[in-house]
Amino acid sequence: MRSELLIATLILCRFALAGPSTIAAECRIEMELVSEPGLPAGAAHEWLRTLTARGVDKLRIRAAEPGAEPRIETAGPRGAPVYRVTGVLTASNMLQVPGRIFSARDSAGLAVWLKQLRELGPNPPEPAERLPWGFTSEQLAEVRTALADPVGWTTRGVERREALEQLIAQTRLSVTADRVVFTTIASSDRVREELANVAIGTALASVLRSSGCGFEPRLAPSGAFSLVVQSVAELDEPWPVGWPIEGTDRDIVPKLFEFLPASVENASVAQGVEAVAERLGAPVLWDSLALVRFETDIDATKISIEPRRMAYFSLLRRLLAPVWLDYHVRLDEANHPFLWIASTRKP
Repeated sequence: MRSELLIATLILCRFALAGPSTIAAECRIEMELVSEPGLPAGAAHEWLRTLTARGVDKLRIRAAEPGAEPRIETAGPRGAPVYRVTGVLTASNMLQVPGRIFSARDSAGLAVWLKQLRELGPNPPEPAERLPWGFTSEQLAEVRTALADPVGWTTRGVERREALEQLIAQTRLSVTADRVVFTTIASSDRVREELANVAIGTALASVLRSSGCGFEPRLAPSGAFSLVVQSVAELDEPWPVGWPIEGTDRDIVPKLFEFLPASVENASVAQGVEAVAERLGAPVLWDSLALVRFETDIDATKISIEPRRMAYFSLLRRLLAPVWLDYHVRLDEANHPFLWIASTRKP
């Protein structure tokens, strides 16, 4: 085995294949593979052939020394760097390089890794965060600001069609609404939630959701934003009912973790949850689409809880669990918290 490793040293000098950048074309990759004891006979030569075929410019294989670890060192001028890779060939015939492990059969994956190393270097930049609707962070912030005004009027018990028309009318952005949206809303359908203090964007998304509809923002070539209201099936990415929080529930609604003497006697799920939310000072928004989909009747289902001290969050979960619901703390466009009650069942 020792002699095999000694003669398995190969130096290749070749012009790099033309790549997508000048650096990729001018950089060199030199690899030194250190083999652990127990590497199968002939495996070192197989790796040598594979890496040579994949364009490694200089390759050496030797026996491992204690403490050998994968690493990449950069040498040479900035315009023509040399990446010196130390890889470890394990006894199970796997190749370890920084951040990756390849089997002898993963020649294609190894080729991709070498190509990325040539083009991006050992510390490639993090991929840009993908924001919804292809917006920049500044554009998304602009739309959120335009939808951050509070509703400002009582919505509980208002016919859903009427509420939708009023919300559209007071939105600062231009709105194009498919008339089919209004026909899908039953004339008897009324808004359950009190949205007076909720931002218009979240309120509009909530009112539309029960009928399987939503909206998404559009950016015109002129730079102006507008909203399109349609069936969710026609939208690429509907505007969400609120936004994820940064941090924990305790950071946003600390009262959730305060204790109180609690008891519930034959109250509906809706009554119990709304009573808790009132004490918390946070609006409640129900995922009405899920309630319909899973035939969840939060008014007919009665709950009783024996008297005991418990935290508000625990009381909420005990109220919601019998009907397969749970709460989530979310933020509206004005960064005000609310409780989003959603199903724990999968569609």
